Amino acid sequence: MASAAVLAVPTRSVLLGVDVGTGERPRRSGLFDEDGKLLGSASSPIQIWKDGDCIEQSSTDIWLAICAAVKAACSLENVAGEEVAGLGFATTCSLVAVDADGSPVTVSLSGDSRRNIIVWMDHRAVKQAEKINSSSSPVLQYCGGSLSPEMQHQRLLWVKENLQESWTMAFRWMDLSDWLAYRSMRKILEIWKLVDGMMTFGKKLA
Repeated sequence: MASAAVLAVPTRSVLLGVDVGTGERPRRSGLFDEDGKLLGSASSPIQIWKDGDCIEQSSTDIWLAICAAVKAACSLENVAGEEVAGLGFATTCSLVAVDADGSPVTVSLSGDSRRNIIVWMDHRAVKQAEKINSSSSPVLQYCGGSLSPEMQHQRLLWVKENLQESWTMAFRWMDLSDWLAYRSMRKILEIWKLVDGMMTFGKKLA
């Protein structure tokens, strides 16, 4: 009789932090113990496009850079995946556009579908911010009385006014930190959705 498989219990708990900076700084990943001691780190470069007030990045490029940095750090420090007990992202307030399948939707006048992130320091939507601020809407009291050109609301208005096809295609508009959390958990969420669907189907048959 074959012996039952025994799952290996991690001998340590490692915390993984990912810093997604601005500009051409590389994506950095750090591994820490439970006392906050840095065990090791690695980095990977990303691409950025600058065209006047328009500054854009690619969510695909950032994700691949993060994966490369994390794999490198784990390999250097001999950290196994099951030892990672927690994951955190530090990002800027950048806006990500994806369609219903999670594929990038361009936010660039160039039409380049890779460029689906409006970077936090992008100032393309100054006129849209002024338009919103001049409305004297009571909603403005919840964001300090006025919008900065670096907030997301006027960027959405800019895309609606200047890139109608992208506005129609986009299914999710997400802050970069939220998108990374979603991207990291997507497979798990898909499994949960499948299990929930199976349970619902089973209840209907009962």
